[in-house]
Amino acid sequence: MAACSPLGATPPEMDGAAPDRSRNDPTADRDVRRARRIVRALHAGGVGVWEVDVRRDRVRWDRRTFEILGIEPQEFDGSMHGWLRLVEPDDLIATRRALADAMAGRRPLDHHFRIRRPDRSIRHLQLSGQTDHDESGRAWRMCGIVVDVTHAIVASMSNASAESVERSRRLHNEMLLRMGHDLRSPLNNISGYAQFL
Repeated sequence: MAACSPLGATPPEMDGAAPDRSRNDPTADRDVRRARRIVRALHAGGVGVWEVDVRRDRVRWDRRTFEILGIEPQEFDGSMHGWLRLVEPDDLIATRRALADAMAGRRPLDHHFRIRRPDRSIRHLQLSGQTDHDESGRAWRMCGIVVDVTHAIVASMSNASAESVERSRRLHNEMLLRMGHDLRSPLNNISGYAQFL
């Protein structure tokens, strides 16, 4: 059974994290420093870190996740329902299913969905994570990362749109050429008859 956090402990920068009690434990102190380095590296890449206490329905986000979602810590009630409330309605069923499958151990969490931020902008997010299960196989904790992939999605849509415009232009030109050829044959016949008359 893999531990959810890379070091088996909640990263210290998580909102609401317990105070550091590692002062007398050099191993714990080293692990906390390593966890801080990992979280800083993730933040540098624009990656948010989240954790869910499944049994108590408590969700904790680090500051980067709040920035990605465009809300302040006091605007979030810390529940799974509060998290899902941000998901675009068209993506809600698939998001619930992805979370349920991850909790049941059917598949790892790797899910793309959209949210609407308070400023009404739509953001595309990629959510990845893993679940810890107890001895009876019940999920007790989930943790992972969230990445804002909006720019990549918009760029790929722009490329697809540009390709679509180019394809339409080519088809239009081919159709005009074909029509020109198809019209030339009867026009040549008509012109021939006109000259004969």
